[in-house]
Amino acid sequence: MNNQINIKINMLSIQNLALYMYFFSIIFESFNLFGLGSISFFTGIFYVLVIAPSINNLVVINKNIYFLWPIVVFTIYLSLVSLVNINSFSSKIFDLQLILNLCIFFIVINHVKKDNKVIEKAFCAFFYSAFIGSLMLILGIGTEISDEGLRPGRIMFYGSGPNELGIKLASALAIGSVFIFQSKFGYSIIHKLILLLCLPIIFYAILQTGSRTAITVPFLALFLWFFARILASRYKIIAIISGLSILTVVAIPLVFFAMQSEVIVDRFLNTGAADFGSQNGRFFLWLGFFSLIQENLIFGNGLSGFEKISQDFFGFIESPHNAILEVALYSGLIGLFFYVIFLYRCFYAGYKLYKKNNELLPILLIPSALAYIMFLQALSEKIVWLILSYIVATYLYNSGKSNYKLFNK
Repeated sequence: MNNQINIKINMLSIQNLALYMYFFSIIFESFNLFGLGSISFFTGIFYVLVIAPSINNLVVINKNIYFLWPIVVFTIYLSLVSLVNINSFSSKIFDLQLILNLCIFFIVINHVKKDNKVIEKAFCAFFYSAFIGSLMLILGIGTEISDEGLRPGRIMFYGSGPNELGIKLASALAIGSVFIFQSKFGYSIIHKLILLLCLPIIFYAILQTGSRTAITVPFLALFLWFFARILASRYKIIAIISGLSILTVVAIPLVFFAMQSEVIVDRFLNTGAADFGSQNGRFFLWLGFFSLIQENLIFGNGLSGFEKISQDFFGFIESPHNAILEVALYSGLIGLFFYVIFLYRCFYAGYKLYKKNNELLPILLIPSALAYIMFLQALSEKIVWLILSYIVATYLYNSGKSNYKLFNK
């Protein structure tokens, strides 16, 4: 009996470690391991394989079905539409990255049911990964100069785009701040000081990427917190006054340091010019794809049809850099309906966590997810799915728990 208990404990510890490795690898996602693929892809596969022996316990459909069914229906529908739209140019039916992300999303939620502290500890691993990545970026390790948007001076990290990397670092900034200032996690004073010392380095690394989207994310998080605070409070005037005071204290130093970056200032001053002036610019792509969306607005083009119409129109296959537009092109209004339901339920759960339990991290991470949804490729971005899994898992299994301590003293 004791041996069986030890085996279970050891297996859960191994599964926890596999999840920490997966979170840690997200910052280095674009690092190609021995030319075989993304390091985060392999850590994700490793996590799924380690979970496999406990599949009956860790993969359970229960109250998570409320969040799960819209995105499952969307994924199935997308594959069916892709099958119908197979053509001479493309026969792509399945989005394997989307399916893997969805599987991990589902597994992580159930993993939290077994160990309610595991995902916050995994975010701690992600934070220190972001700190290490920031140091490497500042020191020029694994970096190269990007010509994205024909704007020189932007840093890429192991091939990761400036926007993609910058938003991940902005997410780490929110995570570290909450771990420091929210007492529920039980960090020691020394640990909080270590976290605090990491924050300026991560913020400086965000400036080094030159990403307008990434530098906007912390400010969006602050404003979202401000409005959520007002909505959740019974005393609106007090909430507004205290909220504005906190916003001022936090935002002014951030703006001051951001303005010291010539790349960031130049990027904001030229907002729109590079995007409209380049055929790879975001606005150019949006206009082109928006004109294409009307061809099959209701049912969509599927993955296969999308690749063909993109090639025919632009002369190359390119992402719309907007998940809403991308989903509409893939699966029409039908698929978009299910995807929006899924997002709404996740984000509304994050708001309810703040309103009822004063959970800061879910609501502060929503802008990071929104940045990927509005300006990048949210369907394939692992950090988006991890943020959503954190919100859902916390809502289902961690909300309202008293005396919650991340680390036992």
